[in-house]
Amino acid sequence: TTTEWFRFFSALYVEVLMHSTDVVLINAKAAENAQTTQYTSPVKIKTVIEKFTARNYTAGAVTLAVNIVTTGGAAGATNLVILYTLAAGETYAFPDLVNQVLDPGDFISTIAGAAASISIRSSGRQIAV
Repeated sequence: TTTEWFRFFSALYVEVLMHSTDVVLINAKAAENAQTTQYTSPVKIKTVIEKFTARNYTAGAVTLAVNIVTTGGAAGATNLVILYTLAAGETYAFPDLVNQVLDPGDFISTIAGAAASISIRSSGRQIAV
């Protein structure tokens, strides 16, 4: 019945909340202009990206590529989630990354179009599996 389903999903929701932890995935830093692993989901942990923000602090447009790579893989065209060009002074919240799930060992990798140009930060939720 509807009531039974509601109770089931309510209990499941509470269970997930009880076993999850809000965390900073990437502390604020300058994105490198070489492909760089920024965060790896720990063993026995699923990670949900809740926020990923970048700011171009230069006077010119600069691109940022963000990959979500499965464990054992390498960043490349097949796991590129977004390639975005930030205008001078622009801050962008990357909605395409929100609610992306990383299994244990999966990682976030980025590459900026120029060194010392873009600051990044990400936060999310870790769930024990």
